[in-house]
Parts: sequence; structure tokens; C-alpha cells
Amino acid sequence: MNPMEGIKVSFDLGESRFRAVVAKQGDDSLRIIASAEVESSGIEGGAISDKIALSTSLSKCIRMVESQIGFPISEAVVIVPAIFTRHQNGQGVRRIGGRTRGIRENDLNKALYNISYEENSGTSTECLDFEKTLYELDGKYFMDPPIGIPGRELSIFISTISIETATKIAFEEVFSSLGVDKIKLVPNQRAGTLGALTEGERKLGAILFDIGNRVSTVTLVKGDRMLDSGTIPGGGFHLTNDLSLGLSINQEVAEKVKLEFGTTNLDIGSAEVSVETNDDEPILINRVRMIELLKERAKEIVGMTEKYMHASGYGELPAGGIVLTGGSSQLPGLADMIRQRFNCQVRVGGPRGAERISDNLNLPYWAPSVGGLLWSNDSIENKLPLIIKKLMSQFQIIKQYLPDNNPESAPTLASRDTKTQGEVALTK
Repeated sequence: MNPMEGIKVSFDLGESRFRAVVAKQGDDSLRIIASAEVESSGIEGGAISDKIALSTSLSKCIRMVESQIGFPISEAVVIVPAIFTRHQNGQGVRRIGGRTRGIRENDLNKALYNISYEENSGTSTECLDFEKTLYELDGKYFMDPPIGIPGRELSIFISTISIETATKIAFEEVFSSLGVDKIKLVPNQRAGTLGALTEGERKLGAILFDIGNRVSTVTLVKGDRMLDSGTIPGGGFHLTNDLSLGLSINQEVAEKVKLEFGTTNLDIGSAEVSVETNDDEPILINRVRMIELLKERAKEIVGMTEKYMHASGYGELPAGGIVLTGGSSQLPGLADMIRQRFNCQVRVGGPRGAERISDNLNLPYWAPSVGGLLWSNDSIENKLPLIIKKLMSQFQIIKQYLPDNNPESAPTLASRDTKTQGEVALTK
């Protein structure tokens, strides 16, 4: 009997921590039976900086969960940090020609065959996530395929998240060397939305704001469609670093100050806080200065997020509001700051969709780990038409269908009155 039968495993490769969860799939439930968390190493700045260090940290994480479940792990879902991935929007067009007729399934496939991307890269990449976000038929927009509706020109707007082929191979080699021979990579953006958003938030449309260590990620969702995703250069590391420099304390003490006393609310309280250290004497920290440092950095991160959303054409914020995840999402006062800035509903999102074995797993930074388990039930292989599987398996193949290389089949981008596909879709 295969011990992995009915078992799902998820590894979240964060830049500060590696986290793993193991769950047992029941008839109508997913129950977490093991978890582990270790300090990450070997990953820095969106690249694998040291494969040996990466292997050492992963090995520790893998052995910790294996000791809890009593058998070796042979396959897993691996959650890739957003900084490792590339998000692209694209459009495929199918001109019916002749007289108007009802749209058929075959027209959808032919439109997908003619995909043209807004941005293209010469680097060899592989698709991790594929989404058909919006349909346009003779100037009218549809959230679902307009099968049977008469028309002459069909456009399908898509969103993809890809990873460099070399990086994908490197991850596969590291895991294989540790006995995990079969892995499926999923972008953090997808895992986070699955693990943190409620069904109601996804239906109404929501923004997931994942505050990472050095990079934060903004993801726009409507229904089960991920319409847009982007990264912001700022996160928990910068909050800690500001405390370290501004208060003249080392990084370890600064992290402790942030976790135990950190807030962006300058309310009435003591002028100083006392922090226990490994030394004999505790350190006294100027509380007002601490709050000012955290507040200024938080305002900067939120401001960059707002600029990104405006530049991406989000338009009005979705009805589901903003959901915060990540290690620094629980910083007191941050949710209120974002609520006031955007004038919308804001909450801190813990993991959903699985029964947990400890209260610790309710913390927001576990949301992608649980989302990875849920993703394995509905992975990209089940969503892609056969023709797109072939096109996405190697980015170089797509290039032969781009306008510069095949002028006769080049799609013409339809006017959408300057709205982005995400903005249009949110109004439907």
C-alpha cells in the first residue's frame, strides 16, 4: 500500500521561513496532521543563491514532518515566492469572417491559439498558472464563454504566471536529491488567494495583500479568476531594519521589539519599553520613536501599493475589500491605516479550508501553505485546453505565433475604452 495515498504535502518557500504542512484528505474534509517551520537559506532576491544551503534547510524541514507522519514524503506541492515569477496578460482573437453566427467551442480554441502578450521575454520560461479572465464579442464583455451568441470577432483575455525554466529545474533537482521525486510548483499568489479568501470575497472580488519579508504581493481576484498580480519592494525586513538603524539596536533585538511592542498607533502609553536580551541588563527603547519608525515605513509600503493599483487600472476597489496576509500583516494599526487610505473593508486573513491541529496554524502566514493543499485538488493541468498545454510547455513555441513572426494571423487588440481587463471584469 502506498503510504502517500490520500496524503497531501505543501512546502512554502518563503525568503525568511520555509513552512511545510501535511494533510489527510477525507471524503469531505482536509485535516492537517503535521507541520514544520525552519529558517530559510539559499534563496535571496528572487534567485537561488546557494543550492547547498537551500538543500540543507529544506532537508531539515522535510525530516521534521516525516518524523511526525512516520513515513517518507515522495511528492509535494511547492509554493514559489512571487518574486521568482513573472505575471503577463495576453489576448487571443478569432475572426469568424463572413456572416455572423453563434460562437462555438472550436472558436475558443482558435482564439487561444493566436495569443499575443503585452510583454515578452527571450528567457525560457514555463507556465505555472493560466487564467481566462474575460471574453469580448463584438465590443461586448462576458465573464463566461459566449457559446452560441452570434458574433464576428471573439477575443479571449488571459493571465499567466510563469517561472524561468532553469529555476524550475533547480528546484526539482534539490527536492529530488532529498527524496521528494515529484513536485508541482504553484505561485504564491494563487496559493495565498485559495488559502486566505472566503468564498464570498472571491465571488464579490477582493485584493489579497501579502506582506512578505522583503517583497509584498498585490493580487486581484474575481470569482475563481486571478485577474492581476504584482510585487511591491517592501515588507517585514524593512520594518525591522528601520528599528535597528533608528534605535541603534541589532537586528535580533529589533525583530523582538517589532513583534512584542510594535504598532503604528501613537496612543497614550509609557514613554519607554523594556526589552529582555541575552545580556544581563534589559534594553530601554524610546516608544514614541519606535512607533514613528514603523508608521513611516508602513505608510511608504501602503503608498507604493496604491500607486501600483492605480497604474494597473484597478479602478474602484472590489466589493470584497482587502485581505492581509504575511508575517507583518498582524502589526497593530496597519489594517486601520490601510482601511483609512482606501476607504474599504480590510481584514487580516488566516488560513481556511482545512482542519488545523494547533492554534499556531491559524496565523496569516500559514495561508499559502494551506492554499497549496487546496490547489492540488484543482491544479493547472485540469484548467488548460490541450492546445495551451502544448504552447505553455515551452515559451519559445509561443513566439512563432506572435505578430512579428506570423503577420497573417496577428490579432488586432480591440479598444476597451482604456480600461484594463481586470477593471472591466470587476464591473461584470
